[in-house]
Amino acid sequence: MNFLHQIDLGILHALYGANGPLWLTNFMIGVAMISKGSVMYIVAPLLAWMKSRCDAVAVAVSLGGCALCDFVLKLFFARPRPFLALVDIHSLLGHPSDASFPSGHALRAFAAAACLAASPWVCAPGQRSWKHRLVTVTYVFAGLVCFSHLYLGQHYPSDVLVGALLGSVIGILGERVTKKYILPRREPATQPAHAPAE
Repeated sequence: MNFLHQIDLGILHALYGANGPLWLTNFMIGVAMISKGSVMYIVAPLLAWMKSRCDAVAVAVSLGGCALCDFVLKLFFARPRPFLALVDIHSLLGHPSDASFPSGHALRAFAAAACLAASPWVCAPGQRSWKHRLVTVTYVFAGLVCFSHLYLGQHYPSDVLVGALLGSVIGILGERVTKKYILPRREPATQPAHAPAE
C-alpha cells in the first residue's frame, strides 16, 4: 500500500501546476468550474433532452447515482485533500470541505459520457460519424476534468481514477435501468394477418 501511495504522490507532483503558465491554470479552473455538481446536474440532462427525453432521464438517473455513491464513499474513507495533507501542495481553486476520495467531478463527468456512449441512439443506423464524435468530445472533456483536479491540487490520482471507473459503471447502469424499468420502450402492436380472399 505504501508503494501505491508513493506512485500516487509521484504522479500528483508531476502534474501539479503551481508553476505552470497562467493561461493553462485559468483554462483548468474553467474546466473545473464547468464540471461542478450544480452545473452538471442541470446542464447534462438538458443537453441530453435535446436529443431524446429518455436519454435525458438516463443521464439524470446516472448523476443521481453518482451523488449517492460520492456521499457514501467520502463519508466512509474520509481521505483528506492533498492541499491539507501535503505541505508542498496548495489548492489553486478554493478549499473544498468534503473528503478527497473519490473525485465527485470525475464520477459525474464519466457517468454522463458512459451513459451517452451506452445509449442505443449512438449505435443506431444513420449518421454514426457525428454521433461518435459527440461521444469522443464527451470523453475528452471527462479526461480534462480529471486532469484539471490534479493540476489544481484538488485530488490525488487514485481519487480521479476510481471516480472515472465508478462513474463509467454508474453511467452504463443508469442507461440500462432507465431503458428497462423507468421508460421502457413499447413494442409496436403487430397487425393481425388478413385472411386470404375467397
